[in-house]
This record gives sequence, C-alpha cells and structure tokens, in this order.
Amino acid sequence: MKQRYADFDVLLEPRGDGFVSRVLDSPVGPAGPEEFVPPDVTRVTDLVHGLRDLRRIMPAHPEPDSGAISASAAIKAFGTQLFEALFTGKVESALRSSLHVSAKHNEGLRLRLRFAATPELISLPWELLYDPERRRFPCRQDDFPTVRVVDVPEPIAPLTLTGPIRMLVVISSPTDLPLLDVEAEWQRLTTTLTPLTASGRLELERLDQATLEGLRVAMTDGEFHVFHFIGHGGVDPESGEGLLAFSGPTGWAHLVPCSHVADLLGNSPIELAVLNSCEGGRVTAVDPYGSSALTLVEHGIPAVVAMQFEISDVAAKSFSGVLYEHVTAGAGIDLAVTLARQAILTASPTEWPTPVLYLRPEGGRLFIRRAEPPPPPPPPAPPDPAAPVVVTAEARGETVHLAWHQPPVPGVAVTEWRVSRNGIPQNVVYQPSFIDTPGPRGVYSYSVVAVSATGQPSGESAEASVKLRGRMQRWFFNERGRPRVAAWLLAAFLAYALVLGIVSTVTPVAAPSNVQVVGTSPVTLVWDSPSIWSPVSQWQVFRDGALLGTTRSPRWRDDVPLTGTHRYTIRALDSSGDRSAATAILVDTSKPASP
Repeated sequence: MKQRYADFDVLLEPRGDGFVSRVLDSPVGPAGPEEFVPPDVTRVTDLVHGLRDLRRIMPAHPEPDSGAISASAAIKAFGTQLFEALFTGKVESALRSSLHVSAKHNEGLRLRLRFAATPELISLPWELLYDPERRRFPCRQDDFPTVRVVDVPEPIAPLTLTGPIRMLVVISSPTDLPLLDVEAEWQRLTTTLTPLTASGRLELERLDQATLEGLRVAMTDGEFHVFHFIGHGGVDPESGEGLLAFSGPTGWAHLVPCSHVADLLGNSPIELAVLNSCEGGRVTAVDPYGSSALTLVEHGIPAVVAMQFEISDVAAKSFSGVLYEHVTAGAGIDLAVTLARQAILTASPTEWPTPVLYLRPEGGRLFIRRAEPPPPPPPPAPPDPAAPVVVTAEARGETVHLAWHQPPVPGVAVTEWRVSRNGIPQNVVYQPSFIDTPGPRGVYSYSVVAVSATGQPSGESAEASVKLRGRMQRWFFNERGRPRVAAWLLAAFLAYALVLGIVSTVTPVAAPSNVQVVGTSPVTLVWDSPSIWSPVSQWQVFRDGALLGTTRSPRWRDDVPLTGTHRYTIRALDSSGDRSAATAILVDTSKPASP
C-alpha cells in the first residue's frame, strides 16, 4: 500500500457560460486551463437507479441478467465520459507525466478536486472516473485516491493521540421518516468494530437520545475524535445548506442545519465525520449528504465521509470495518477510504462509488499516533548488604555460641540475620549473635545471611565449624581443647589405685623387716614399711606369743611395765586378711636401747 502521495490538484471554476479546469499543482507543475463540459446530469440520475437495481440483482443471481450487465457498462461509459471531459489537452498531459514521475519515485498520486463557485459540479459522482487508457477506476487504486477538497482559510494540524480514538455514534430514526432498525444498526456497527475495541485502539459511545440537545451535552462532557451519524439527510431548498434529521421532543424529525451541528462538534476535537445513509434512509436521489459534508468541512471538521447513494447493510458493514481499522492504525483518511472502497467491492460489487471523501487542503493525515511515554525508570535498587563476618564460634558445654561483625554498606540498614546449621536454616535473630543447642556431639558448620530493611539478602558468610564434645571429653578438655589439670590429676590417682589393686592381688604379703628397739621403758619398736607395691594394710604385734594389738603404721609402743627379757613378734596383714611370716626380736628391758 502506498503511504506517500504527490498531489495532483485540479481546480474547476466557471468561465463565461461554461467551466474550465486547470492544474494548480502537480509533480510536473501547473497546467491549463482547458474547457470542461460536464456530462448530462440526467444521465447521472438514470445511472444511480441502475446502480441500485444492479445491487439488488447481484446477491440473488450469481449470473447477472442483461439489465445488470447494461448497468455495469453504463457505469464504465459514464466514467469514461467524465474522465475525458476533465482530463483533456494540457491537463491530460500533466496527469500522464505526473503518473510517470510519481511511479518513478515510488509514490502514489492523489487526485484532489477543488471547486470554485461551482456547487453544481461538486455533486457529480467523481468517484466514477474511469481511465480508458489504463483501463481502471482511479479511486479504487491505493496509488490514486480521489478526494474532494474544500478550500478553507485556516489550516488544521493533525491531532496527536496517545490513547484510543473515541467515536460518538448517533443513530437517528424520527417517527415521521422511513424507520431504521436502530438496535440492529448499533449491533451491526459494534460487531464489525469489535476487534478494534477489544485491542484498545477504538472506543465506542452511543448517544442514547438522538436529539440535538443530547449531542450538545455529549460534546461538552466528553472528548470525541470521530462523529458517526446513521440516519437521514437533506438540503434546505432556500439556502442550499445541508440538513441532518435528529429526533425532536415529540419523536418527529428535527432537521438541523449542518452549520449548527458543526458548532456543537467544535466542543470536541472531532477530526472525522462519517454520514451514513443506510437502507430506508434515502432522502434525495443523488448525493443526499453532499451539502452536509461541505458545511461540516467549511465549519472546521478536517474530513467528512458521506454516502452519495443509498448503501446496503452489507456494504456499510464492510466499509466501516476497514475504514476504522486503518484510521485507528494511523493511515491517512484518503488511503483508508480507498481501502474501504475495495472492501465494498468484494462485498457488493456495484456499491464501491458510494462513499465520498471531503477533505481540507492540509492533507489526509488526521491522527498522529504518539507512543505512550515510557514509565519513569524505577529508582535504582539499593545495594545488597555485605555478608557478615563470623568473629567467634565456640562450644560451651552442650551449646554453641556464635557472634559476628556486620560490615557497613552506605544506605543499607540491616534489620535481621538468618542463621543456618549444616546448610539448614535454623533461626532469624535481630542482633549479631546466636546460641544454638545442636544436640549430640559432632562437628557443626554455621553460616549467617544479613537481611536489609527492604528484604534484600546478602551473600552467605564464610562457614564456621564447631566441634561439640561429649561429657567425658569436656572433663578433660576446655572449650578451646586445652587439657584440664585437675581432671588429669584425678585420672592419675585413679590409675594408681587401679594398678595398686592389681598388684596387691598378685603380690604376697611381705614380712616386716629391719625391726629395731628404740626404747625399753616402755618398749618401743619400729620397722620398715614395705614399698608402695606391697599390699600391707596393717601389722599385728605379739609379746611372748600373745597378741598385743594391730597398727597401721610401722611402729609400736608397749606401755605395760616389764622386767626381764621378752620375745616380740610382728606380722604384716593385707586388705584381704592374709598374714605374712613373723619377724621376731628379743628385748632385754634391763638394758637401755641402743642408739
């Protein structure tokens, strides 16, 4: 599809008793003037009736009869006559040269018909122009759209939109005019445009009461970009101004001059008006909306599409769907009308000349789609907190004590720490320390993760391993693994006692040795204590064969006064009561003890 066009502006103006055409602007410059003799208007009326008859025949008869073929031929014949009347002499030469230049630049050529004080010519069906040399209807080609330009002094810039195009739909069926099926018309339009409304490119709003006051309120309270009117239209016989039939207070027709309608539409940024005369809505035989469209454009509406003939429901549906599809996509209205005309051609082959585009001189671009401004970038995420540094990790009895340091990061507040043991989360703490009771003895690994006030976690700290000992180990080693002195002394004593007990069970009781008299009055005896390996627990002392007593120390004192010589005997006893051999000594009490 062509999106770029060069303009070929043809001005029709009166001269003497007739008319002339001249090229105001083209890719090859101006040309003309040349005389323009319009075709017989009565033939146009006959042709319109032929179009309607052909439209009614075609859907019912796949093979049209001779009347249909005759009407189709009449369309082409009239289009040829109209083309040859408009493009003659220098005007035709400029057209052919312009087509060549635009094709060379890969551009389309937009035919813009302008009328100066020639209202009788603007209502001719210019869409029927047929180029006999190229054998085609130009207005059906996307590279040669045909528009009717209404010269107005003030230019209007395209409307820039970021959201959907909003359309106000008015379906007017006064009770004293041929009735329209209002609900069916609305249902048909909404169904056709569902893809556009579902995608968010178009918003539809229906005027509940098709009255002039309802239109005023809607234009004042809301913002609309397209005005779509379905109903009846006409022309004021005295002023020649176009009229639209709204409903009055009683339901009868209220014929409103289009200048009044344009004043109300000016309260919203209306860029496009579509005037649609559906079946049963025809008022005049030819171009019932021509004067209405002119008035709306002259009063500030940039583009108006009007139906110059009665249009069938199937054609209206095809036209509306394609027209708004391309308008909402940002295409020029001239290209959109051409493509919609092609859609009519496929749905109802004889109704493609029905739509007429009236345009201001600025061009066909009505809307500029501006992308929604991107949302502001989110504020940069605060940095992650630093990983904690474990300072101490030690076992104390059956518990493990952890403490760590939290390195500061500017702008980051740490509110909690998550502690894991052997890779399994254990607890959340709110101060940089933790006491754990892991259970049985073993080696445990701990790691810590800091969490900021925004919930952002840090990386894990380096693991700290702690060995938890059993109770026996804790007797002999402190938390740092250093031996306990008291525990080792106790162990040594127990070991000694154990060894002593073993030795005592295998070693016989030794007899006392080195018995000496250290005193004779009273008699006092001493002897050597056996070695530590001897199992002696006590000694028995006898005098002259009689037991004097037992002692646990190697010394005995006999406090009985004695005279003469006496025999003392000593035996050792172990813990089990076994006795050693006796050791004897004679003591003369009359002699003093030897030193």
